[in-house]
Formats: sequence, structure tokens, C-alpha cells
Amino acid sequence: MSDEETLALGIVVVFGLIALALFFLPTFIAFRQDHRNRWVIFLINLVFGATVLGWVGALIWAMNKIDDPLKGGIKHDPQTHDPMV
Repeated sequence: MSDEETLALGIVVVFGLIALALFFLPTFIAFRQDHRNRWVIFLINLVFGATVLGWVGALIWAMNKIDDPLKGGIKHDPQTHDPMV
């Protein structure tokens, strides 16, 4: 393998990892926030993430905790690190 081929392969690998990270961004956000539906968000992101609508839907759902008391919701499933109001 020549130096040019090695460099090209390295660039492809780096861009592939960046694309993979962006693809699973809704999943990363859901797990980071300990979203109660994080596994469902992961499945939606995995199955429908290739469509723009599925990816955007998973991202919006991951960023909103509908049971967050600070947003007017009712806490049905208390989790650790949830703010107490």
C-alpha cells in the first residue's frame, strides 16, 4: 500500500466515524440525559434514522423529556439525577 492509499483510507475512516457519530446523535443525547425511552429512541434511530424524518423525530424526542416537571409534566417514573421541584 502506498502512502497516498494509506492517507486516503485514513480520511475515509475518519469521515465514516464522524458520519456514524452524527447518525447516532439522537441516541447519544437520549442516553446522556437518561431519557426513560432511550432504548426506543435507539431503535427508531437505528431503523428509521436513514430517513430524514425518522432521524429528526428521534432527535426531537431525545431532546424533550415529556415527564420533566420543569416543563409542566408529571413524574411517573422518577429516575436518579432528575430535578426535584
